Amino acid sequence: SSCNSAIASMSGIGIALPCSPRNAVKPIAMNSAVRNGLAGWGSSADRAGRGAVGAFRRNHQKSHVQQRLAFTTSSQLLTVGHTEADRSLHGHDSRATEERRFSHDDLLKQLRAAASTGHLGVAEWRRLREELAEGTPHFGPGEIALTLEGLAALRSVDSHYLSPVLNTLGHLSFYMSGSQQASSLVALAVLMPPQHLEDFGVDVPSSSASYSPAREVLLLSSLVQRRLHCLSSSDLLRLLKSLLQLRCATLELVQEIMLHMPPSLELTVEDLREVLVLTRLAVEQLSKTHAHVTDCSLALTVCVNGLRGVLADLMGAIRVRLGDLSHEDVLHVLMSSHRLDLALQASCPKIASPTHFEHKLSSRVLFERRVVVDNRAFARLLLGRIVAPAAAIEELKPQDVVVLAGVLADLARRELSVAQASTGLSGSSAPPPPFLARICPALAARLLQNLERLQTEELVCALEALSCGLRYQDDYLADRFVEALKPRLVPLFAGIGGTQQERTSQLARSLQALAWQRPVAFVELLRPVLEELVVRVDVDSEFGAWPDDEARLFVQSVVSISISDEACGDSFAWLSELLLHFQRCSRTKTSEPAGTPSPVVESLVLTSAWGMDSIVLGRAREHWLDVRKRSQASQAML
Repeated sequence: SSCNSAIASMSGIGIALPCSPRNAVKPIAMNSAVRNGLAGWGSSADRAGRGAVGAFRRNHQKSHVQQRLAFTTSSQLLTVGHTEADRSLHGHDSRATEERRFSHDDLLKQLRAAASTGHLGVAEWRRLREELAEGTPHFGPGEIALTLEGLAALRSVDSHYLSPVLNTLGHLSFYMSGSQQASSLVALAVLMPPQHLEDFGVDVPSSSASYSPAREVLLLSSLVQRRLHCLSSSDLLRLLKSLLQLRCATLELVQEIMLHMPPSLELTVEDLREVLVLTRLAVEQLSKTHAHVTDCSLALTVCVNGLRGVLADLMGAIRVRLGDLSHEDVLHVLMSSHRLDLALQASCPKIASPTHFEHKLSSRVLFERRVVVDNRAFARLLLGRIVAPAAAIEELKPQDVVVLAGVLADLARRELSVAQASTGLSGSSAPPPPFLARICPALAARLLQNLERLQTEELVCALEALSCGLRYQDDYLADRFVEALKPRLVPLFAGIGGTQQERTSQLARSLQALAWQRPVAFVELLRPVLEELVVRVDVDSEFGAWPDDEARLFVQSVVSISISDEACGDSFAWLSELLLHFQRCSRTKTSEPAGTPSPVVESLVLTSAWGMDSIVLGRAREHWLDVRKRSQASQAML
């Protein structure tokens, strides 16, 4: 009622209301009434009407706001209820997952630092290894690759902690980029060498030359072949090295890696050296793996032809950039290229000297399509760059010096065979050519500095290279080698280094090499061996036979020399026949033609009388005769 009276009073003063269309034409009268003070507006009835209208409007707005709040609250409750139902149904909290996902940032930082520095402390690893097993299932492809690189800093990880990483790697390897797959294989080559693969259920035979790679390794090696175009030259080299270490390099994969390598002229000197070394290792490994498989022999031949084209390409690039190579680089390139050429010849003997190559890898050759690999001319070119051989050899490691000696000895044999073929003359005692002879004194001096650091096999190889290959004769050198070999090889049947068969073979090779030196060193090594054999024959003759084949074969090789009775009566004549026998054995081993006797034997009486103790030589001859007599009696009893 109050609201209606207020509306009636407002209509009487001329205010236009929405509910009164007929009063809509009086807004001017309202404005004038307002300007004149609205004399009737201040009455009590009018104030009551205005208060009722304001209360109505406030109540209406309050109810509208309450309805809005009620609707929002109910919506939120429904949403929260639905979320709780989902959580109870699926058992998964996305926010908790994100928290777990990013809670391993510290672990990833530690692994990233280990991958960059190549070092991960034992204490840090003990703190992180439990968290690694928890966080590995939440890692992505890049983080798994980073984890493997960080673990590679440890060099060895227990299979209990590495297995979760490998399981996740098997699922995420399909989503990795080419660089991530290559980095993972490089890390696995460090973490899973052949001698450690048995921890992961892989059957490893007694010899580490062959084994079955892990499933993750085979998967990555098959996947990375599709992404080789994304890798740089350094990544390709690291990938090839890891594949060779893991023994999972195939013919197709090696060829694809070589095809994706940039031209040789764009490679650095370090990369050129690395390509030569890795190509040789690939040829040796592939030839051992596929040489006895009939279906793969043709593919191996085609691959070797293509790798010959790669070698020719590398030689051409080295010729162009020869001025940029240091003396150490020149020697390393010489050793690597020569050993690669030998590996290519040994892998396919039927195509040892082809005149041209038709394989697709041969298209890498920059200068001409049909090439000939002339390793002799290339070696002459490289050695001509070395002005100071002593300074160049001084920079090499002791093991590299032994390899260099073997390479130079093989080059000397090739030069000798070429000279004999061109002149028609025979004789294997000719000195090496001048470009090789000038390096021999520096090579011998460097070997003498490191005799104690070399292993027994390396000592024997170095002595063979200097004596049989390079024909380098030096009394001091021979004496030093004998003093270094004697405690390692004598006593022969109770030594401490290697097996008895290895010591027997090394002793025979040492005597063959010393036969080309002065006779004094030869007798110094042979005399204690004969003294031991005398005692050995006395013990074994009681049983009527030799107890081991190694002893019997070695004694037969020493005493089965056909020496006349007249020569056996004279110590120097006996020694001359003995030296000729061991020289012939060394020529047979190196496939050298039998030629004129060595000048060492011809001048034996003239040059060795002053240095040879006749009493010691006579005792050695008597021991040899005694061993031969008792050995023949033992054979007669059999």
